[in-house]
Amino acid sequence: MTKEVVIVSGAAGGIGRAVAERLARLDTHRLVLCDIDRKGLDEVIEGLPAAGHQSFTVDVGSEASVRNLFLELKNQGIQASALANCFGISPVADNGDRISLEQTSLDLWNRVFQVNSTGIFLMCQAFLQQENIKNPEQPKRLVNVSSAAAQLGGYRSCPAYIASKASVIALTKSIARDYAEDGVLANSVCPGLIDTQMFRQGNPADNVASRVPLGRLGEGDDVAGAIEFLLSPLASYITGASIDVNGGYRMA
Repeated sequence: MTKEVVIVSGAAGGIGRAVAERLARLDTHRLVLCDIDRKGLDEVIEGLPAAGHQSFTVDVGSEASVRNLFLELKNQGIQASALANCFGISPVADNGDRISLEQTSLDLWNRVFQVNSTGIFLMCQAFLQQENIKNPEQPKRLVNVSSAAAQLGGYRSCPAYIASKASVIALTKSIARDYAEDGVLANSVCPGLIDTQMFRQGNPADNVASRVPLGRLGEGDDVAGAIEFLLSPLASYITGASIDVNGGYRMA
């Protein structure tokens, strides 16, 4: 059986790693994992239950780096049919406090957008520019990780993070509409309070769970479950959607 090739970016992070582990357990996917963290990637690859997966060091905010990834895949005769973008940065002050708008330098603003927004654009663009990608008879699936902060305005995330993650939702809807006739399904996932390293850098987790109706922080695997579903044939009539994974933290 030919395995579907799925690119997972941000694969060394909490959510990306959980996605890689879930898909690897299915043993129906050949994974292409990428992240700027080489050491983290190696740890993820070594822990996967099946062989045959690949990993690449990629700076998603660099056009050249993203192009090199897809060129290497093309040279190997590999075409991905699914993409899960799971990366993001959310800076905090040196003391762990939230950075307000008035404290946000232009350099910080641009740095966050370069990863969180431009990185999504570059990865999606390169994915859609693959040869023979536009084939309604062979659906392609794309999932971008946004954030509940983009929907709520956030209470702890910096404004640059909130705004950049809001752009992810809008871009995903644009892709869903523009490429629907080509068989491309594009959706976003909006995690709430997920217990990852990025979350803990500015937030002791102890008292935060009380804000969640389900009474606990989410795990990376909670988000990975939603992404697995959106990448599966079960989601063949879903596109342009933003799926909340937040334990009831936000109820639309």
